[in-house]
Amino acid sequence: MTADKVGVRSHSIRDAMDLAAKKCGIPGWEGYRWQAMEGGSLVHGCVPSGLYTRGQRKGTPKFRPPMPGTDRVVVISDADISAEADAYETAGKCWNCKGEGKTIARISVADGTSYRECRACDGTGKPRLVPDGDAQGGR
Repeated sequence: MTADKVGVRSHSIRDAMDLAAKKCGIPGWEGYRWQAMEGGSLVHGCVPSGLYTRGQRKGTPKFRPPMPGTDRVVVISDADISAEADAYETAGKCWNCKGEGKTIARISVADGTSYRECRACDGTGKPRLVPDGDAQGGR
């Protein structure tokens, strides 16, 4: 993300895929591919036809072939993400750490995942409040 995108909320690929599933409206729909584009994201997805039963991918969704009529490409704009983040913080949880108070600092094969206190909420899990009373999430 560049500095010229003022007002755009930071988000993960998982945030975009979850919002796409919500926006799509098909029960069981899951995103399987994400593409960044100017002003948002494209999420490709479908309702999986089942789960893999053997091999490396055992227990993961089988997206090919998809359930008939459920293959979709959903456009998620930066405005959609910002609106979702605002609604999330209105409910009383920090958008950055999803209310946990910690974010991932680093991932290591030897040491595992290290966490740090969320910088947006100072580890409280609740959104910061600006003087006029609106949730701002530390931005």
